[in-house]
Amino acid sequence: MIAAELISDIVSPVKTSDTGEEVLTMMNLFHVRHLPIVNNEELLGVISEDDILSQNIDAAVGSYALSMRKPFVEIHTNIMEIMNIMAEYNLSSVPVIDSNNVYKGMVLLQDILIFFSKSATFHQPGSVIIIEINRQDYSMVEISQIVEMEKASVIGLFIYEHANPNSIRLILKINTQNLEHILAALERYNYNVEASFSENNLNESLQDRYDSFMRYLNV
Repeated sequence: MIAAELISDIVSPVKTSDTGEEVLTMMNLFHVRHLPIVNNEELLGVISEDDILSQNIDAAVGSYALSMRKPFVEIHTNIMEIMNIMAEYNLSSVPVIDSNNVYKGMVLLQDILIFFSKSATFHQPGSVIIIEINRQDYSMVEISQIVEMEKASVIGLFIYEHANPNSIRLILKINTQNLEHILAALERYNYNVEASFSENNLNESLQDRYDSFMRYLNV
């Protein structure tokens, strides 16, 4: 999945002649906190809600000093790189340009979440196991073999940073709700299992996080 396939068709960019109040109205309407400023297909920058609230909301945004550099992605940028840019700048939307620096649209954080929510990994029934492991000890082959010995399969994997720079956390999606034997096998191989969730507990947890996120979008 690349940026060109994720461009929103419902949100328009901001013009330099738009007032801060008009842009705030647009942000509230579409539940975003960032919008690109575009004139004649040229991306001029990204304005944030904080930029508007710290300045004269009755003035045209073309007169504003913006708080960030000009973040953007190109049309062929893959979804993981898009997420990295959005995380780096804490963006709720990111502008997309082509190889000629022509503005093509924007990708919304909501649309990325919807894309992942529809993926097979999230839709298939199962459970989740969270493992902490030393970087040098990581072997997806070994972990998969341990799970498969217990008549199950790893159908999804996410890796994220640990506070300890020598460690990483693995989030494994397993295609079974019965984790007892898998957890015991992982522990026999000296894997540090931090947490595990059955499908019912996972759904409740995800629903809580989804509700919190939607409340955040409506701020």
